[in-house]
Amino acid sequence: MFMALILALSVTLAPPFGEAEARAVEAGFGLVVEVTVAVEDGASAVLVRGIGVTGELDPVALSDLGDGRWGGRLNLDGKENIQVAFEAIRVNDDAVISDLHTLEELGVDPAVLGEARSTVDTTAPSGSSGSGWWLVLAAAAGFSAVLLVAIWATRSGRHTDQAEDEVG
Repeated sequence: MFMALILALSVTLAPPFGEAEARAVEAGFGLVVEVTVAVEDGASAVLVRGIGVTGELDPVALSDLGDGRWGGRLNLDGKENIQVAFEAIRVNDDAVISDLHTLEELGVDPAVLGEARSTVDTTAPSGSSGSGWWLVLAAAAGFSAVLLVAIWATRSGRHTDQAEDEVG
């Protein structure tokens, strides 16, 4: 029964990764989460990268636990259900990054996370912030620049015509 519960609280990632899991080991003001991931042969280092509400967290190097498993601890300032991705760095410096998964998906008890259950918008495509305010601002700046050039060109043309009329 206990083994079935453990398996239900882990995620199988795409190769070269295997099973990944997380569990809260300390929950005071912040949160300490122990993560483990299986990695196929050839990895010289494995990192876990977290993304929270405030952005990307510092990567944490995992220790080789043997038998292709890597593990380590994330020390979080709050009880946030961050998203994590694993990065395997191979001997030839080639790196592979897994898909993002929340701590809850990896097995952290939702009760430990409290109200902070959702973090980053998972509906936005990778590499997108999900908001286009910067695009609107850039378009407005571009429009303003074109308008100012047009006004400047029109006014400088009138002054040239007036100067020629006064001379002639």
